[in-house]
Amino acid sequence: MATQLVTGLVFGFGKKYKCDACGAKFSTESELMEHKKTHMMPGQSTSTQVQQFKCKTCGMMFDSQPDLSEHTRRAHRM
Repeated sequence: MATQLVTGLVFGFGKKYKCDACGAKFSTESELMEHKKTHMMPGQSTSTQVQQFKCKTCGMMFDSQPDLSEHTRRAHRM
């Protein structure tokens, strides 16, 4: 039982907060928020961090150009 618990923690089971940008998972919202700072542009504050890249085909919003590009490639085959 203890081995299963340790294995689960190591491999991210039970970590319910997921980073939209890279998929990393965290146990607490505060850990996720701290991690998200690594994806911010220099000089960008957490209060101004908003989804700023809009898909011209369907209108979905993304917080990074690579995410938008990946979405466009997969969802719209462009």
